[in-house]
Amino acid sequence: KETSTLIASTGVRMEYSALFHHGSVRRSRMGVYYEDIEWCHRVRRRGLLVGYVPEARIIHYGGQSSLKVKIWARQSEYQSAVRYFRTYRDAGPAALAVLRAVTLAGFLIRGLAFVAAEALSGQRAYARDYLYLWRWLLRRTTEPCPGAAAGDPR
Repeated sequence: KETSTLIASTGVRMEYSALFHHGSVRRSRMGVYYEDIEWCHRVRRRGLLVGYVPEARIIHYGGQSSLKVKIWARQSEYQSAVRYFRTYRDAGPAALAVLRAVTLAGFLIRGLAFVAAEALSGQRAYARDYLYLWRWLLRRTTEPCPGAAAGDPR
């Protein structure tokens, strides 16, 4: 009798009882991104082991669900990262500043690369989107507002 299942979105194999006892990945408070990592933390807190099988192969067609909402997807990914590192890694202002700096650099580099690609090809790509994201994050703070919940990035 089969006693385990596979969560296809994350490639996690577990006992059915663990799924019912610890809740599904969809109960995560991380948002769209980091939900599988957050679920593993919940399971580990209850004393169960989390492991992986390096030989396992999963096909992931990256970006398929976020192609039409690229800006929203990148904003959500950043906000989920902030929430995750605050909640599970006790990330202070210095660590969050590094996360912000690396993300800013990534948005700017991608934006400039797309500017060059658009100039060479004459076709619009994602330069405007990534430069918008860079400006969005530049104006944003990673510190919680006074009275805000600890996991609520502002």
